[in-house]
Amino acid sequence: MAMLSYRTPPCLRFISIYCSRCLPGTPTIFGGQSVRELHTKNFLLGTARTQIWLACATTKTIHHQQQRCYSLSHPPDTVSPPSKLKRYLVDNCVRFAEWYERFLERRYPKVFQVYKIFKIGIRDFIADTKMYYDVTTDLWTGKSLNDFTRKELGVYRQYPKDVWKVSPVLIISALPFANYVVFPIAYMYPKWFLSPQFWTSEQKETIWGGQLAKRLRHCPLALRHLRVRHTHMDDDHPLQEKLKVTLNKIRHFQNLSVAEILDLKPLFEDYPCHIEKISIAYVRQLAKCNNLPLRRSKLIDSTLVAHYTDLAMGREGIENLNDEELAKACYERSLNPVGISREEQLRHLCDWVEVSRAIDENSLSLLLHLPIFLAYNKPTNRQLSGRSLQSG
Repeated sequence: MAMLSYRTPPCLRFISIYCSRCLPGTPTIFGGQSVRELHTKNFLLGTARTQIWLACATTKTIHHQQQRCYSLSHPPDTVSPPSKLKRYLVDNCVRFAEWYERFLERRYPKVFQVYKIFKIGIRDFIADTKMYYDVTTDLWTGKSLNDFTRKELGVYRQYPKDVWKVSPVLIISALPFANYVVFPIAYMYPKWFLSPQFWTSEQKETIWGGQLAKRLRHCPLALRHLRVRHTHMDDDHPLQEKLKVTLNKIRHFQNLSVAEILDLKPLFEDYPCHIEKISIAYVRQLAKCNNLPLRRSKLIDSTLVAHYTDLAMGREGIENLNDEELAKACYERSLNPVGISREEQLRHLCDWVEVSRAIDENSLSLLLHLPIFLAYNKPTNRQLSGRSLQSG
């Protein structure tokens, strides 16, 4: 029977040499096999099998750990559909809420009206809060005022006033049982405790009309300051006569055209009517005419925002405003829209925007005088203010 030749591996030879040196009498394996060689061979084979098994086990463990970590850091992007019971309960809750709203509207119409006012008001107030935060953040990052929409700039101007009104009501109503007292009081006095988001159409007309009447009462005082500035002008000033004619027209309840107003623009770019060159009393009267801050620095900033609001309204199209937005824009620009047609309201806003487009940061004082030049002698404003306008 033929003998299979066996070639001793290098590692086995090394072990045999080591054993022969450390243990006297142990033969060194260079050729045939010996007993110690067989024992050493079996030991190495068993060790190798053990190492292979440990390596496989370690690899499987690492693989499972990687799968577990992967599943934790990257959860599946799908959600299992709700069960039939959960779907049934949610659908019935929604149907019950809708039915209960209809029931309140039929059975208790006044209670439902109050509920609807606060529901819509809170929703709009939260939306304006988010918009104000976005606009403020964009301004901090260097975004220009010319990049915002009319609504965004309007919220940026109005929201700080609204939050001072609404915050006390919302904070006190969070106390236990306080909402049963706070909300009825706020509903009875919306002008003092609620913002326009919570007002009805009738309340908006009444409150905005009262605020406009109060602003128009300051127009004769601002006009008096303008007459004083006219008397201080030199007789050879090229616009001295034009300003005199303008003052006489306003005194006799005549309206000014856009061309006549723009002819006076140089007077508001420098002496005598630049916003930095007029007295503090004059600045305060102009601020009250426009419902803007009284301090000169804040007045300039607010007037600049109002100027860019006019530009945004012109870009978006004045004719695209709905009736409520159109009435609000007229109140903000010193015109009482009650009793006049939509075309007249649009004409007033178009004239206002045309003048606003022609001015720049150096002639912002002209924009502050537009309530006197454009709206002071409007018939609806005379009806709203009565004797206060006749005193001009």
